[in-house]
Amino acid sequence: MTLLDPARPEDRPSLEAIARAAITPDLPESAADPVTLARKDNGLGRYIFSGFAFFVISFITLETLIPNTVLGEVLTFMMFPVLFIACMAAALWLARHKIAALILRSQRAFIARAKAWLAIANATGVTYVPAPGGAPEGLRWLAKQKWASAHLGPLAQMLDDHDGMDAAVAAAREAGIFLRNMSVLGKPDEKAKLVQQLNQNQSTEDGFEGSRGGVRFSLFEWGEDQDDAPDIYHLVLVLTAPTRLQSVTQVRTREGRWPLVADQKPLAGIDLGARTFSQRFDVRGQDQVEARALLNPAVMERLLAVPEAEEIVIVAKGAHVVIDIAADAGRNRFNLVDISAAVWNDETIKTGVADFGEALNLVDAFAHALMVRA
Repeated sequence: MTLLDPARPEDRPSLEAIARAAITPDLPESAADPVTLARKDNGLGRYIFSGFAFFVISFITLETLIPNTVLGEVLTFMMFPVLFIACMAAALWLARHKIAALILRSQRAFIARAKAWLAIANATGVTYVPAPGGAPEGLRWLAKQKWASAHLGPLAQMLDDHDGMDAAVAAAREAGIFLRNMSVLGKPDEKAKLVQQLNQNQSTEDGFEGSRGGVRFSLFEWGEDQDDAPDIYHLVLVLTAPTRLQSVTQVRTREGRWPLVADQKPLAGIDLGARTFSQRFDVRGQDQVEARALLNPAVMERLLAVPEAEEIVIVAKGAHVVIDIAADAGRNRFNLVDISAAVWNDETIKTGVADFGEALNLVDAFAHALMVRA
């Protein structure tokens, strides 16, 4: 059997046909734009807005009734969080059926997309994991609560049933790529515990493992929340280090942000003496000699030839090299079926397959640039 390669544009129409055949039995094709549908009000927003509006009106009303005394100020201060939580909890309780329907719709879309990627993976000779690492710890905790277990329990279980790639996700967590430019205060043990919790709560999706040119690779995607902007999705590549490393070396593009690891020894900036390289990349590490051996002149030249990206972070540690590449804001790779809107069309199929091809091209580029082991 000749395997298809999404990195070859001529093979992509066949892979697109495989994806359509896998999705169609579960979800009908939609002519609508999935992104537009996902952003439209699905009814849940009205409940949240109503709960917030009721909180504002109630708080202002009660505040005018409370005497302007020291005791009144204390009561007002205590009333604010209690009233807010009560109003939002009531809104979510009233919206419980809507939330359940949205979860069921998302589950259906998740399964349809997973079937499509599994079919593509089978045709390309790679392994596909829908939810690398399983459900985030935060979701697992919520799923155990009585008030949420009925709706979130099946979702958490579904993600755990489709997990895998634990070693690759663990390498990414140890590299600290999920946490950027964060300041964690407290005693060393408290900081380490908090960083571990934040790491465990990060969800990942769409994992692929296989071999390219004899080089083993793992790749997956994770989403970085943005308060007032679309989420930023990151592509993570995990490759075998060219040699067993005894220290940590980190590389970032000038626009990048340093990763965070709570128990890591201090890192010092490293000047490799190459002006062209330093204009695009910053380097820091624990061992100057090992960093210079890893980032030798040939590697620096090849990294400069890697396609431009808004943010690239590379962490070489132990047996792995972890590369994190941020996409443009709002761009979700591998999105054959939009989970939130539960719709797909010809454009999402073409874009998703093309994303897979581009990801494999990046595997080839970084494997060559970093001289990783086969």
